[in-house]
Amino acid sequence: MLNPGDRTTITSLFEARKGQSFTDALATTYSLDPYFLLHVPVSLATGGGITPGTNILEVFEATRKYSGRISVFVQAGQIRVPATASGQVYALAEKMIVSVPGPEGGIFHPKIWVVRFGADDGSPSAFYRLAVLTKNLTMDRCWDLSLTLEGWVTKRARQFAGQRDLASLIGALPGMANLKANDHHRARAETIAGEIGRVDWELPDGVDDFKVFVHGLRKWLPTGRTANGRWKLPENASKLLVMSPFCSDDALERLADGPKEKPILISRPETLADLNGGTLARFESIMTLDGRLAEDVFEEEDPPEPSPDTDPTESFGAPVSGLHAKLYLAEIQRRGAVLAVGSANATNHGLGLVRDGGNVEIVAQLTGKKSALGDIGEILGKKGLGDWLEAYAPEAAIEPTAEEEAAKETLKRLDGFKRLMTEANVSIACERTASQGLFSLSLKFPPSLIESMEGDIAGLRVWPITVPEENAVDILGGENEGVFGMGDFTAFALTNLVAFRLIPKETELSLSFVLGLQAKGFPKKREHEILKYLIKDENSFHEYLFLLLKPDPMNLVEDLGGFGSETDDDVSRGWSKASGLVKTHLLENLTKTYCRNPLKFAEVSDIMYYLFDKENMGILPEGFGDFWKVFETAVRDRRD
Repeated sequence: MLNPGDRTTITSLFEARKGQSFTDALATTYSLDPYFLLHVPVSLATGGGITPGTNILEVFEATRKYSGRISVFVQAGQIRVPATASGQVYALAEKMIVSVPGPEGGIFHPKIWVVRFGADDGSPSAFYRLAVLTKNLTMDRCWDLSLTLEGWVTKRARQFAGQRDLASLIGALPGMANLKANDHHRARAETIAGEIGRVDWELPDGVDDFKVFVHGLRKWLPTGRTANGRWKLPENASKLLVMSPFCSDDALERLADGPKEKPILISRPETLADLNGGTLARFESIMTLDGRLAEDVFEEEDPPEPSPDTDPTESFGAPVSGLHAKLYLAEIQRRGAVLAVGSANATNHGLGLVRDGGNVEIVAQLTGKKSALGDIGEILGKKGLGDWLEAYAPEAAIEPTAEEEAAKETLKRLDGFKRLMTEANVSIACERTASQGLFSLSLKFPPSLIESMEGDIAGLRVWPITVPEENAVDILGGENEGVFGMGDFTAFALTNLVAFRLIPKETELSLSFVLGLQAKGFPKKREHEILKYLIKDENSFHEYLFLLLKPDPMNLVEDLGGFGSETDDDVSRGWSKASGLVKTHLLENLTKTYCRNPLKFAEVSDIMYYLFDKENMGILPEGFGDFWKVFETAVRDRRD
């Protein structure tokens, strides 16, 4: 069980073993906070996530360096408006994000990380780390679960049968995107899909088998189905523990039919209050998270996952705190057990019990000894979760007020409009203005969609997520053949990640979200424009140059190009503050990087080229231009 305050789960996935280097990563999630996503490249660059002391230049350089190696596929319309105004770096985050619409009547709901490492000795074998999560890539503080496995790719021509579903999901992702996935996302998915089914996973002692189940892919697979299909409870189960924050009567009835003994259910009080008494009677014991652990006491919360209209088992609008883990543990005969962890709630759509397959979900299943996977009695005892749980008390359930019910219906209507917007052909266009350094942004919005909102929506505010909401414009009005001006922006604020806020009539409620839009006319090398904005003086220039030369913690080979630790702190304080000592060590570090890691030095040289223009010459330390010409000439001679 993952503690809500734990932020190391994701960042630890990128720690390379000795002799390895990070190459690529791919993730799927239902909802995404761009600020949370920035932790990943920062972790790769520094060995840790973003902290209060992390400099904006560190975030920029980490994102610039690693965003092209990361692909995150997220349910369309479920990108959050960042609460933290990190500004321009969100323009780089867009390179990692691919939006995926859910299947008809369902949602895209799998939650995995697949991290690939290469061998430093140049051998072709790849090492993989797989995390099957119940947690979205957000800043929520719920109690979640994670299953992590590692293994080397084997030379077997055929895949391990239990892993074909995982390969099918990853291979299908680029074709599922609502916009054409970039070449690097497509190539990454193809590479990982081709290797992941041949990974020989290092299973824990007492675990005999590992399988992955994926359902909801029928629309995107040539065969129309995956190898294992939807997850099902083993037929020979004697006992069963179900842990799910959201449940439906039909799904629970189906689960309760399986084991010989009455199963045990752990869920959320508001979920249990909506279930039929007959359904609850099928369970031997029903528990919830201890109220002290489930209280909504955190600053940043994850809103609930809205289920399709055909499966209204999840509440809209209420903050999610407390339990968010999904687990199915079955005891088999005397000593065996099956443990299933993943994204699937105990609902009709979650378990694929609807006719069209419901959501896209993933479940990882381990089979082995009960002593290794868990004894239900021990898990619920004092040495397990016993102190965290309490018996469900129906009389303690709080009935929603009329105002709360009305708010729920309003948010449900807004969610319907959001879904229409994700399916519509909304795009963003950029044009250079007559003013130096400014670009105008305009939104192309189907007029019919605007007309459909007129009865319920009072306002539709839009703004790039690189700027505060104060810069938003309301596009309900001033229509010009479906094209709406968003204003003029500098190059560092340009992004295809556009925030929307739907404001209904006669209520103070609103719904905000971010869409990744088809973009046209954006200038190339936007990251250099952001960098020019961030480097404002000599000290920031000098600090960034040392970030460029700093060794990569995820690639031990690059350490040869690094600089000594004894004077790093003094050196990083700035050219002007450390005079000759800094110049000496800077010359030494540039020389080391040039001689030992020419590819890295060439990258540094390219970035310097964009910084050395007439507008930015004033930020360069005195004498640095002459100092750099020595290396610039050497780089040019080497290329020639």
